Amino acid sequence: ACDPSKTRAGLGLLPSRVPRIGDIYRERLTLNDIHARVATVHTVWHQGIEQAMHAAWVAHGVAILVDLHSMPSIPRGQSGHGLRLVVGDRHGQSCDTSLAGCAVTLSRKAGLAADRNRPYAGAYTLARHGRPSQHFHAIQLEFDRALYLDDTGEMMITKVQDLRLLLRQLCDTLADIGWGLTTAQAAE
Repeated sequence: ACDPSKTRAGLGLLPSRVPRIGDIYRERLTLNDIHARVATVHTVWHQGIEQAMHAAWVAHGVAILVDLHSMPSIPRGQSGHGLRLVVGDRHGQSCDTSLAGCAVTLSRKAGLAADRNRPYAGAYTLARHGRPSQHFHAIQLEFDRALYLDDTGEMMITKVQDLRLLLRQLCDTLADIGWGLTTAQAAE
């Protein structure tokens, strides 16, 4: 499903604007351009995700997609202001709630203000690939850019390394939990 407000803002399936920069095309895309991009980028991308998740499921009995995003700092007065990580699970629809809860807990223990589904619950990718009842889990991690970029947009290498370590711990723990979900159900 398409979010009309994102489309009007130039941030839909085929973004036409970049925040703080503006329009990225000199002319509107033709319908043929749009169809070609959907066929050669969007469709291929999601087919690749499906293939990788299926391979993981065959090998391990579970597949977990960790969909990483980068968000601007949430402005004062907006829901989620001050959060440094938003964990999205489409309100429990795209992954087992224990996975999303664990991601929030581990992030908070690492000193990050984190919450679930506020203000980003996840959208198309999680809806398409998350089927927790079939052991296909999809979780979105929205990291605040201020965690690893300075005011000029340059990467802060030590901060990137810190996030890399946290992400590694999150992925390892999510894999352990995912494995436990399949073995627990197999035992029932």
